[in-house]
Amino acid sequence: MNTQTIPQLVSRSRYAEEALMSAINRGFRQYVILGAGFDTFAFRQENLPSDFTIYEVDHPATQAFKQ
Repeated sequence: MNTQTIPQLVSRSRYAEEALMSAINRGFRQYVILGAGFDTFAFRQENLPSDFTIYEVDHPATQAFKQ
């Protein structure tokens, strides 16, 4: 990666995480990641309510490898 790509990745991750927390504060209890691939977003979330669920939707082979 070059130095121009890294800030975009960080800002995109921060935006997604802030949007998730905003949704949780409004009462949302599910989050769906379409085409999750090898994204680690769901694994990096530590401060989620106990009744909150993140679903990852992807190709079965990718999901099997990731699990």
